[in-house]
Amino acid sequence: MKRTPTTAALLSLTLMLGFTACQDESDDLSQSAEPGAEVSVTIVQAEGESEMESVFELVEDEMAIISESLEGGSVSQREHRILAACATVTHHEENRQVTIDFGEENCLGKDGLYRRGTIVISYDGYRHEPGASRTISLQDYYVNDNLLTGTKTITNATEPEGVPAFHITLTEATYTNARGSVSWSSNRQLQVVEGADTPRNPFDNKVQVTGNTSGTNRRGVTFSYTVKEPLIRNTEAGCARTFVDGIIAYENENGLSWTLDYDPVGGQPCDRLGAVTIGEKTYPLTLR
Repeated sequence: MKRTPTTAALLSLTLMLGFTACQDESDDLSQSAEPGAEVSVTIVQAEGESEMESVFELVEDEMAIISESLEGGSVSQREHRILAACATVTHHEENRQVTIDFGEENCLGKDGLYRRGTIVISYDGYRHEPGASRTISLQDYYVNDNLLTGTKTITNATEPEGVPAFHITLTEATYTNARGSVSWSSNRQLQVVEGADTPRNPFDNKVQVTGNTSGTNRRGVTFSYTVKEPLIRNTEAGCARTFVDGIIAYENENGLSWTLDYDPVGGQPCDRLGAVTIGEKTYPLTLR
């Protein structure tokens, strides 16, 4: 089975609030500073989501190499796409566990991210088999000097003769940086809707993501968001950092709500443009 693309930078909303109508986080988005402040607070959440997805990408790359080895294939031509020489991978085959140790000093990956700490992957079955699962746990794990915790479980939910599908749960996730700390859990479904017939080419996939997330932001306010229209992600070079289509709906305990549209212009271009709608007002933005 091919390396499955990320679920998403879900809320890869890494809202670098490129609002064309308002260039500063303090600007009024809807005749009240509160909605704008709420979207701004979500930046930390979005960064945490993005960093958690970087873990997923790295693990998928390493597990693809290990899976080929377990199935008797040659991995001599497989290159670590993300992992650098400063990290150590240990495969405990008898215990069905893989440990990726970055050490106590920052280790620069090929994706440009600095990591330290340990990622532990426990697996059951070959990754391409229906019912097979992998559980990813983080131990004293930092990415770009920001602490990330949580446990992610990926289960192959592919139906007979169906497209590759995965059920992904994330529990007790936290992300802490200089601006504060957020916590969240999520439940998502991912389908590889295009590219599954070319398993040796991971860059022609189109992935569809649905599901929901709930948590507490850095101000202590609880929130939730749901995929209102399926999120679409292409893995082609230059396109994989964010979604090209789909809408999420956000709300918090204070009654604030808004939506994020990943394709406000139509056509699913890889342009990183999005739009937030609060009430009757829509604000364009640039996704990181």
